[in-house]
Amino acid sequence: MCAGDGSACYIAFGAKFMLENIQNGKELADLQKRVSSDISEVLLLGFNGRFDSGIPRTTGHAAMVFCGLSNADIDVGLASSIETNLAWGFHAGWVSITSRVRDTSGACSKTDISAVQVEFDLLSADVICSGSDNFVLNGYSAILGGTDNVVVGNHSVVHGGAGNRVTGAGSLVAGGSANRVTGDYSTVGGGAKNAVIAQYSAILGGSSNYAISNYASVAGGFRNFVRSRHGVVVGGSFNTVGGLRSVAMGQYALAVHDQSLVLSFGGKSYGQCASNADNSINVCADSLWVNDYDVGECYDFLLSRRLSDEPSRVEEYVLPPLYCANADVWVVLV
Repeated sequence: MCAGDGSACYIAFGAKFMLENIQNGKELADLQKRVSSDISEVLLLGFNGRFDSGIPRTTGHAAMVFCGLSNADIDVGLASSIETNLAWGFHAGWVSITSRVRDTSGACSKTDISAVQVEFDLLSADVICSGSDNFVLNGYSAILGGTDNVVVGNHSVVHGGAGNRVTGAGSLVAGGSANRVTGDYSTVGGGAKNAVIAQYSAILGGSSNYAISNYASVAGGFRNFVRSRHGVVVGGSFNTVGGLRSVAMGQYALAVHDQSLVLSFGGKSYGQCASNADNSINVCADSLWVNDYDVGECYDFLLSRRLSDEPSRVEEYVLPPLYCANADVWVVLV
């Protein structure tokens, strides 16, 4: 782990973080899968790094004990692939073994098993390009600039900005400030105080927006919430989507039914505009215009005519479409 000083692109010591996690058992399963299932315990004896300004890059040198393995196990079945598999298990760019000997320290918790002490050079696969107080704490990840940014997830990136956090794998914060992505394969494009707490979700911009369900999207705006799968807030403020595959837009729109669309353009005085049923569209506005004609006024005019000479219920259902004079709009009274 190291902090960017703005001088050059270089490799951060995310590898040390990984080695400590392996020793604590948090990442041991991946190493067992990549190297050998016989490994029962791993002990980190030492780690140090060195910076080569001519390349530039930072390499590390580590000494570890693999409990459950022996030199014979490595010679017989693992020799041709152990460095590659160690790199995978350590989430490092590459690993080169410099020495290995039978461990005689008795450091393993089980004293009746074989153990081998391995020393190796490694290049972490994490990059910090510039900025200050940036930290990359896991494998194959990068911070390209900014300040006080943190990447913990594997294969993740913070492009810039300040105070951004990415803990999900394969995720991105492109910029802005105080944005966070905790879900895997998710994105915050920019803005401030946005949070994606789900997988395969995105917030493109704005402020204080939340995507808390998988496959959710917020295009922008302020204090919008998507808490259903495949839900979308197109834009605006104080909108909420809670129905599956539903969409909200405007201000105080509430799409809680599945496959519903709510367009709320009434403003604060109108209050909340909510969906009424599944597979429905609700539009809240003072007026609705089509081809420069106010559909609402046409409807009010036709309704007033009908009320003055109310037809029977039978006649009501067989009325032809009524034409609003001087407007290219057809309105059917029901």
